[in-house]
Amino acid sequence: EAQCSESGLEDFTELNFLLKQMQEDDFLDKIEDIIDLENFYKWNITSVLAGSDHQSNSGNLRIYFDNETAKFGFIPWDVGISNNIPLTFNNDLTDKILSVPKFYEQRNKALLEYIKEEGNLKDDLDYYDSLYNKTKGTFYSDFRKHDNNITFNKKVAQFRGQYEILFKQAQDLFSID
Repeated sequence: EAQCSESGLEDFTELNFLLKQMQEDDFLDKIEDIIDLENFYKWNITSVLAGSDHQSNSGNLRIYFDNETAKFGFIPWDVGISNNIPLTFNNDLTDKILSVPKFYEQRNKALLEYIKEEGNLKDDLDYYDSLYNKTKGTFYSDFRKHDNNITFNKKVAQFRGQYEILFKQAQDLFSID
């Protein structure tokens, strides 16, 4: 969100532009000029690999306007994790972009490139483990947290396992399709 320096009010000019463009009949023809598609693919792949449809019309969709590229980008936010790859994303903007076969294929190609390299899962899990090891002391010392330390550790292990399962599910999708 940009701030107007004089009034202190939020400036939604770019967002209003995007919303207006989404209503236009020729929006699908303009997507490449408005959306940073490489950023979109990476953002959407994050949701796929988390099994998440949590960045939807009802919340958690974070879009920003990049002045350098003059295009909109996406920020993963409160992605969530589940046990299965989502069939839909409940997100009108995502649905519109992926309704274009060329963009759907490019997203799938980027996803395939990522998941066919087993080293990527190892790197992701190494990062996960590293982040856990760097922060667990702080979590352990927080006596106001919702879960006790044993439950916290179980959840960390559960989520780690879910990432492995989802990565495999994505690989299986491409072996079937």
